[in-house]
Amino acid sequence: MAQYPVFAAKRSLIDAVSRDVLITILFAVACWGLNSWYAATGSTLSLIVAWVATFIMAFLFTYLVHEWGHYLGARLAGADIPLGPANGILLGLFDNAAHSRRQFQWMAMGGEVGYLLPAAVLIALFWNWVPLQGLALGAAAFIVQALYVDVPILWKIHRGADIQATLDAGLTPKVILSKTAIGWTVLGVALGGYAAMG
Repeated sequence: MAQYPVFAAKRSLIDAVSRDVLITILFAVACWGLNSWYAATGSTLSLIVAWVATFIMAFLFTYLVHEWGHYLGARLAGADIPLGPANGILLGLFDNAAHSRRQFQWMAMGGEVGYLLPAAVLIALFWNWVPLQGLALGAAAFIVQALYVDVPILWKIHRGADIQATLDAGLTPKVILSKTAIGWTVLGVALGGYAAMG
């Protein structure tokens, strides 16, 4: 949500939706292929490749839905936000000078709400589906990261902090990487404890 240069070329809504529908279809086809490979061979290699690939796909898919949640939240609050050619769907294109605090809060909360439902569905559907378990883990990892990185920032802004200063301080690459490492370590320990008990 930090400010980035606004690129001259902007995408239409149809272009943006088409791209992400295509990405989702490609992910679904890849998951089908990975599941079929494991079903046919039962090999450790196919299982490891499936876990890693599906983790990455679930994380990216959840990120896309998160960005669409930002967009829809902003639009519901009346903010006219362009769809940029890069940096996800919305990242960096919300202009704090042109939009109200209320519109920012709707945009921010839209992103938070936007990923919870699809992430919960991925976790529910794939938690016990061994070759595609990476889908559940990737979704859980995105939830943990987003809650740990975004929520403290959004809470400060909700309490009246300056939007841009709070974003600039809380969304530096160093802060994001540090908080992601901590959040994922906690998730890993929790999953390890869950596995040990089961």
